Amino acid sequence: MNVLVVKIRNAIRFVRSSPSRLLAFKKCVEKLHIKCKKSLCLDVATRWNSTYLMLEAAEKFEKVFVRYVSYFLEVDSKGNKKNIGPPSLEDWENARTLLKFLKIFYMVTLKFSGLLHVTSNSFFNELIYMHTNLLQLCKSRDNLISGMVMNMMSKFEKYWGCGAN
Repeated sequence: MNVLVVKIRNAIRFVRSSPSRLLAFKKCVEKLHIKCKKSLCLDVATRWNSTYLMLEAAEKFEKVFVRYVSYFLEVDSKGNKKNIGPPSLEDWENARTLLKFLKIFYMVTLKFSGLLHVTSNSFFNELIYMHTNLLQLCKSRDNLISGMVMNMMSKFEKYWGCGAN
């Protein structure tokens, strides 16, 4: 999944790196009649919720990325440039899968971090919601999602002391 996120992050960085690219991107959005008020945003690599927001916005513009962007370069720790991207159709499909997974945690995080209302009374319900969704996703036929969920489930059970179900 990391390579997938890097490809999409590079695509966004490429588009946003110059005003002329951003303008060309916006013109392509208009030509394809994409009605989306979101704008492309980069994530903060250490904040998974910002990665969710980045992927969610980028996914709306998939057709534009596939049509518009031709290459991306990633610089490794030695200063060498290597081609990472553009995101393939399979990458976009995997991004949609990852979005479904991350959305569960994003929504629960929003409910837990409410500033204008008490959140302690909803904690147990949200915890059960998360656990139930993880259990269902463990049974997924998609190896990508089931692998992520199994890893998450072991951490969840370790932290919350749940028995195996």
